[in-house]
Amino acid sequence: MKKLSETMSIVSGVFPRADQLKLDEILGGKDASRIWREQYEAQPQEPPMKLWYLAHPVREDDIRSFDENLKHALKMQKILWGVGFEVINPWYTSVLLYGPGEEEVLQRAIEFDCAVIERCDGLILTGHKLSSGMDIELRSAIDFGKNVVNLIGLPDAIVQTLAHKYSDL
Repeated sequence: MKKLSETMSIVSGVFPRADQLKLDEILGGKDASRIWREQYEAQPQEPPMKLWYLAHPVREDDIRSFDENLKHALKMQKILWGVGFEVINPWYTSVLLYGPGEEEVLQRAIEFDCAVIERCDGLILTGHKLSSGMDIELRSAIDFGKNVVNLIGLPDAIVQTLAHKYSDL
């Protein structure tokens, strides 16, 4: 029976494991992970995926309810994915957990969203208006020098057409 330390070597960071040493021995003393890495790096690499942050109003207003905004945000994500944009909307999880959010939760969520925007290639604005949260996200994207695609207020069919046109950004 193996010791716990042998079965958890990857988690605890203890290297090399016994099976790694055996593989190195079979390979004539060469480091198997180094060989794999060299072979992987020698293969032609596709350009990295461009990741876009999807911004959409959340709170209820005189046009859309909270639930309607959430449904429409998912519809926008589906449309954008369908034309080739790799779109994320991490705020959606926060909203599912906490609702539209009280001030403290909302502030923490916005800070998190801005940190995500910093790591994305661009921002896509969707929905029927520029909400206060979207305005903060937009300012963050501009501060970080990100591409911004503004699809606010456009009918869904036109969003799909324009998104297809700009999917190579």
